[in-house]
Amino acid sequence: PDGRDSERLASRSRPSMCCSDPALSKHANTAKCLGVGILIFGIITLLGFGIPPYVGAIGGLVAVIGSSLLICCGPRAGVRFNYGPAIFLLGVATVLHLVGAICWINWYINISKKVMVGDTRAERDAWAECVACADEFDESRGCGAQCSGRSHFVDGDLTTCCELAGVRLGKSVSFALGAGVAGVFLFPSIVFALISSILEAACVIVCCKAMKEPPPRSRISNPPVVVDLPVGCYGAYGQTVVAHAVAQPIVHSVPLAQPSVAATAQPQAVAMAAPAVEYAAPSLK
Repeated sequence: PDGRDSERLASRSRPSMCCSDPALSKHANTAKCLGVGILIFGIITLLGFGIPPYVGAIGGLVAVIGSSLLICCGPRAGVRFNYGPAIFLLGVATVLHLVGAICWINWYINISKKVMVGDTRAERDAWAECVACADEFDESRGCGAQCSGRSHFVDGDLTTCCELAGVRLGKSVSFALGAGVAGVFLFPSIVFALISSILEAACVIVCCKAMKEPPPRSRISNPPVVVDLPVGCYGAYGQTVVAHAVAQPIVHSVPLAQPSVAATAQPQAVAMAAPAVEYAAPSLK
């Protein structure tokens, strides 16, 4: 082949990282595309290591490993890829991301409750002018009458109420801490964990379909092309076999310029020194 053919063959033999490899099936390319998205979102969800519990962040770590198997060691032309480890890791990451998102939501709800009703009994008792009620809190009698104009804490026995000023102090401190953490890390982590779980579940399904398909074909799979070329003044035609694979030899069969009597009876074979090239004289009719 000429220079352009060699360049074309070399470009066809280069591996494709993402989802545009013509040698791979539709499902294999889709799995690699999803792997890129899972890798990106998995890295983002690693920020969840700053927020307890760390289930979602662990899911991000597992997702990074599973998606890396698809991207770096994934299906290639002429090689059957074992999707089993990637399917297992991405399945585990799906569960961890879902559980992590639920845990983060529950954690935020608990923080919100503490902001609304106060913190521990020790912190509550440290505030000034708290009133101990004789019986359980009731707006119509007993403690309710004593705590007129005050707010109380839902804290087990419901027998103590404190001034509104103390409640506001507790709200300001707890809300500043809870809102700051939630605004910077929590809500983005929940959103990215849910998106990651969707991508991972879709990738598991696609990988299961790709696993049932035959192995990808070789990128250079076209048969050799035979071209007839006129040779010399004998009017005979030789055949040139052009191989598409660079590693295969290129064979030219041409008659000798002036065959001898021995060559007429039996063709002569002349081996050239150039690699992968052989010249052989055909039989004369």
